[in-house]
Amino acid sequence: MNTRLIKTLQQVRELLEQAPVIEPGWESKDECYQWIEEILRHFRYRTLLRPDKGLIKRYLTVATGYSRAQITRLINTYLAEGHLRRKQRTINGFSSQYTKADIRLLAATDRLHNGLNGAAIKKLCERAYEQGDQKYKRLKGISVSHIYNLRKSKTYRNIRTPKDVTRPTNRAIGVRQKPRPEGQPGFIRIDTVHQGDQDRVKRCVPYQRCR
Repeated sequence: MNTRLIKTLQQVRELLEQAPVIEPGWESKDECYQWIEEILRHFRYRTLLRPDKGLIKRYLTVATGYSRAQITRLINTYLAEGHLRRKQRTINGFSSQYTKADIRLLAATDRLHNGLNGAAIKKLCERAYEQGDQKYKRLKGISVSHIYNLRKSKTYRNIRTPKDVTRPTNRAIGVRQKPRPEGQPGFIRIDTVHQGDQDRVKRCVPYQRCR
């Protein structure tokens, strides 16, 4: 998707509603920083109203795969210095085989299929490419083990973070009510009454009443 065709706030809003994954087309972090700077300058971010600033911030977050906090830091740097320049690392790293767009596409695929196992997702990526979807060109050859590696990445977790929620269970809960033995013997009612402390030890004296 060519994001350079996006020129108005309305186009940004429509894009975010229709496209869960955006691949602007840059190949390096320097180009990414340059694109962010161009977007902020084009939309005159400093003069925007608060809702429109939030829209642009969301646009940058989705397009780059960066966290919202990181995008906020980059925006603040741009507002303070008037430009964005990436601080070059001195450590030589390995080139990544899969781009941020690939990771975001994987996250969108997982979300669409409710988080299937790695083998099933691999087959889906292969099938999507065979059916003509060029976005899966790199993911079609991914290994099952590397799918799980990408799921641990920050870019993936920014888009799709699985959450374990408390699941309700049906359990019997005691109810306080007046005893109703209905004339039957053998009913026992036990009350515990706190009698204070003795030698700094809590004491409970049971009170029993039989019928």
